[in-house]
Amino acid sequence: MSYCLNLECPAPADQKTLNPEQARFCSNCGAKLLLNDRYRALRPIGQGGFGRTFLAVDELKPSRPYCVIKQFFREQAIEPPEKAAELFRQEAVRLDELGQHPQIPNLFAYCEQDQQRYLVQEFIDGQNLDQELRMQGVFDEAQIRELLTDLLPVLKYIHTHQVIHRDIKPENIIRRASDRHFVLVDFGASKFAGGTDFLKPGTKIGSQGYTAPEQAAGNATFSSDLYSLGATCLHLLTGLPPLALFNAQQQSWVWQPHLQATLSKNLESILEKLLQADLQRRYQTAEAVLHDLAKPVMADEPRSPQWDISSAQTSPSPPSNLPAQTAPPTPQPLTPNTWNCVRTLQAHDSWIRAVAFSPDGQLLVSGSGDKTLKIWSVETGTLIRALEEQVGWVRAIAISPNGKTLVTTANDKSIQLWDLNTGKRQDNLTGHTDWVRAIAFSPDGQALVTASQDKTAVVWDFDAAVPLQTLKGHNHWVVSVAISPDRQTIATGSRDQTIKLWHWESGKCRHTLTGHKAEVLSVAIDVTGKLLASSSADNTVQLWALNTGKHLHTITGHDNAVNAIAFSPDGKILATGSNDQTIKLWRVANGKLLDTLNGHEGWIWSVAFSPDSQQLASGSWDGSIKLWMRSP
Repeated sequence: MSYCLNLECPAPADQKTLNPEQARFCSNCGAKLLLNDRYRALRPIGQGGFGRTFLAVDELKPSRPYCVIKQFFREQAIEPPEKAAELFRQEAVRLDELGQHPQIPNLFAYCEQDQQRYLVQEFIDGQNLDQELRMQGVFDEAQIRELLTDLLPVLKYIHTHQVIHRDIKPENIIRRASDRHFVLVDFGASKFAGGTDFLKPGTKIGSQGYTAPEQAAGNATFSSDLYSLGATCLHLLTGLPPLALFNAQQQSWVWQPHLQATLSKNLESILEKLLQADLQRRYQTAEAVLHDLAKPVMADEPRSPQWDISSAQTSPSPPSNLPAQTAPPTPQPLTPNTWNCVRTLQAHDSWIRAVAFSPDGQLLVSGSGDKTLKIWSVETGTLIRALEEQVGWVRAIAISPNGKTLVTTANDKSIQLWDLNTGKRQDNLTGHTDWVRAIAFSPDGQALVTASQDKTAVVWDFDAAVPLQTLKGHNHWVVSVAISPDRQTIATGSRDQTIKLWHWESGKCRHTLTGHKAEVLSVAIDVTGKLLASSSADNTVQLWALNTGKHLHTITGHDNAVNAIAFSPDGKILATGSNDQTIKLWRVANGKLLDTLNGHEGWIWSVAFSPDSQQLASGSWDGSIKLWMRSP
């Protein structure tokens, strides 16, 4: 559909439904719908003091790619209007000069139509850091280092071209979905430092809380951008806006008490120097910040996590073979018996291949080699209902995020959908050409991903019950799958000894992770979307940086194949189940062993945490399910 750009249109909220995609003129006001006879606005995506922004398509190109239209209009509070208009023109000039950099949007057009000014620029597919913060929570040291390492070269580039951005904040930094690089956007307040500025000293440009003192006084310098970047880091680390972290009476920053994890002294000193009010004490160049950022962190400095995630963000290439000597010695438990078995559930006549908690934590579902599914009360341990699968061994189960639908696979090529409340079969998804071995729901419940022995994974539109795309590239069975919390990445593990990371929208493989010496049996992604864990028949668990695919850490300690892994929902614990008949619990922050759970008399096939992270369910070859509870 088309959105009318006319500011005087009488019914702007209804335009998407009233103006069809092929329309040339608005049905309400008669205004032209195509900007420059080329760009069609689809929907508004933002509005600020100088105008509003639309998602659009370029109709002159056969593929009709997305682009962004920025429409200038003056809010009455901005005086005089010529000054605001000149800001808008300057943005076009800056984008035209700087758009050759891969982390700055390209400028496609600058034009006027119906007495309105417009920019058309490259569409950056991804989330800005304000959206990412609200969705995933505060950043840790590794993520801040990744941001600084990736964005400081961009600031160095624009400063070399004598441009000061003057409005760096989380909303103006987008993590591009295709490659996870940070893109700097919105040059509407930028200033050319090498010429005569049209704004006289004293003009206030920037966003409150992020603006350096000298910029607030109308005398921005290159160092002002570094101050704003420092304030951005504090916002991301604490979740609080900079104004809440600045003591106006004492003219000082108070942010350390609001951190959720201790920072290294190296990073803390960098942030303090970025935020110096005195220009002489602040960093003068982006290069100087990068120099200090590259200094080695001392071994006794606190880090989060203890394995080197910060360096993992710099290289997309994991090692092809992990030498045995790099694996640390088997760690000893920090606190023994931190978890205890509180209940053993027995009603199946064969091994338990899969277990899953309902989203409310009240039900546990198990799938077995006896061709049945059983639904249990977590509180009492009683059997509520048994579902006769009848087709074959139950291989995998998943419960929709809304708790209404149970999805299962067996020894056939189909996927079964059940009403979890009634136990009635609802639907049957077909499309794979061999057994389906794993299932995962997207966090919003709108999509389902299945992995199969046909060497593919399929992404399904769950509501429509139709396949959206097929992920091809593995050379053997695909036996495990996981989806990142932001629904940008799909991870698949295969018997070909590799893990592949796929871009959600395009279905293209971003990274192939190699390093396991035997088939990959399970993959899991933590709640932050930073860590990927994989387990293998080589008796190890590997930790990877999800963004870059770099190997972080090798966990050893099991004496046999590790069949199952799961991160706790609170992000603190990684559980691993093995053919050595044990379950081990590891602290995610440092990879150290917390506890070893004994009691099963057969291989451990699956493990699952309750939504509150206080209970763990395990399914075994011995035909039993055990419920473990965290000790007070």
